[in-house]
Order: sequence, then structure tokens, then C-alpha cells
Amino acid sequence: MVNKIIYNKKTELIHKKTELIHKKTELIHMLKNSKGPVSGEHLCQLFHISRVAVWKNIQSLIKMGYTIKATHAGYTLIENKNLLLPWEFPGQEDNIFHYRESSSTMDIARKLAFKGYPEGTTIISETQNRGHGRNRRIWDSKSGGLYFSVIFYPEISAAYIFLYVLAASISLVRTIRAAASLPAAIKWPNDILVDNKKVAGVLIETSGEASYPTFFILGIGVNIHNKVRTAIPGAAALIDLAHQPIFRSSFFIMFQKNFNSILAEIYNPSLLTLYKKLSCTIGKNVHIKYQQRKILHGKAVDISRTGDLIIIDKNGKKHHAFFGDCIHA
Repeated sequence: MVNKIIYNKKTELIHKKTELIHKKTELIHMLKNSKGPVSGEHLCQLFHISRVAVWKNIQSLIKMGYTIKATHAGYTLIENKNLLLPWEFPGQEDNIFHYRESSSTMDIARKLAFKGYPEGTTIISETQNRGHGRNRRIWDSKSGGLYFSVIFYPEISAAYIFLYVLAASISLVRTIRAAASLPAAIKWPNDILVDNKKVAGVLIETSGEASYPTFFILGIGVNIHNKVRTAIPGAAALIDLAHQPIFRSSFFIMFQKNFNSILAEIYNPSLLTLYKKLSCTIGKNVHIKYQQRKILHGKAVDISRTGDLIIIDKNGKKHHAFFGDCIHA
């Protein structure tokens, strides 16, 4: 009986939280779509709540980052295209988890995946204390950037998970070129460069069997408005390179459209051709390093279907690089 009471209370709390999310969603959409101020009285009647409750909801939205102007005529929302709150993405409110601060979106996504949250669940964080980079590095994640992770339950072997890195990399290049008018390119295996400066990265972490993972997390980090530490060589923020404003919510929406479009064709061989066309690594002499050790040197000539960088050494011998840091010589 005690367990049943606890379960019922927990279920009731979940329903209340969902109801609150939906009310905030409706409130934001109403303010966004209104051609003028929305009166408090109208909101009272619409949501069947008191004027005090309306005021509390408005204050809650202001604390989240919205700018709402209150006058005798009602409430007016001042649009902010840099907000990444779930309500900025209609139809996705239930699938997006937003945090002001987190250790890492990858850590949160992993916990949710173990709990069985659906594919496509996305975690966004304004800042990360220990954002994941490759080889256990930390991704510098100051306020103003775009940091998010997405859960996937693959029906392919681990050897072909590179296809998702391929899809994300192409999508990032297309989005940066469209949103910032910058000549973005892909540096193997997962960096996005503009004029040899790193502006974004893609990361995949898997869980389950080595050959057939039960799920994987795709992580994306984009330097947009954040200040990039001078201690990080070769990194830059898009706003410092572009000659036009860049809005984070618009960037995220554009990336999603590009990514979903590519996912629909992910087994099409032409995507690998496109990936190679957007690569700034193929054709260059490279050093491949792992844990500070040079393990391979030669000319990058191709990328395999499973993501290996194919290199010809000075003796004409062909090598496959499966992992490591790629340094353009």
C-alpha cells in the first residue's frame, strides 16, 4: 500500500510537470504570435488561472531569459533568437531538456538513454563544466556557444556509426556556410574548421556490445558567441569570423533540418562523396598522433565507408588510420 501511494504521488508530479510545460508552451506561443500586447485578463480566462498566477508565470519566463514588457495594455514578448529553451522549438518541447549549467550534455544523455528515453531526445546546456572532447579531453564550454547531445538507438553495427558523424559534419558545414557565410570545411575525423580555425566538433559515445551498441550519443559543440580561451590554439568563435549576426536558435533549427534531411539518405553512397568534397584533410600531408606519439605520417588520399583516413606513406604503402589526432603538415 505504501509503495502504491508513493507511485501515485510520483505519477501525479510527472503529470503536473507535463501540464506546466504545456501551459508555458501555450503562453510563449501566444505571446510570440500576438500582433500586440496580450492582456492579463485574457490570459486568466484562457488558462483558467488567477491574475497572480499569470504574473508568476510571466516572472518565471523572465527568469528563464525572455524579455517581456508589461504595460497597462498587457504583456508583450520581445523576441530573442539566441534562446535555446524548449519552447523556442515548436513540436519538440517534450523532447528537449535545457540546462543553464551541466557537467556535460553527454553525461545527462547517457543517463536518460539507460532509462529508455526515446530516440531523438536532445539535451542542451548553456555551459558545461566538463564538456566531452575526443580522447577524454574537455571541450571548453562557456556561455554563448551551442552545446547539445542527441540519443540514438542504432540498427547498424558499430563499424558504420561513422555515418552519423558524416551526417552531422556535413550538416554543420552547410549550416555554418548558410548562417554565417563562412567557408567551413571538415577536418578528419570530427572537427569543423573555418580558415584553419576550429569552430565546431562532433563526438560519438556508444554503450553496449562493441559490435552492436544498444545506443549511442551524438554530441555537438559549436563556438558561436562564446569567448574562446587564448590557451586553446587554433580555435575561434563564429561571431569573431563572420560579418553578420548569428542567432543560436536559428542555427540549431537550421542544423536539425540539414541533419534530418541527410539522415533520410544516410546509406546513399553519394553522401560519402559529399563528405570527401567538403574535407580539408584529403590531399594534405598529415601526421596522425595518439597520446602524443606519432604513429603515422603520409599523404591523406581518401576516407573509407567506415570513416578510416587512408594514407600513403613515403614508400607508397597504404595505411588506414582508425583513430588519433590528425595534424595537417
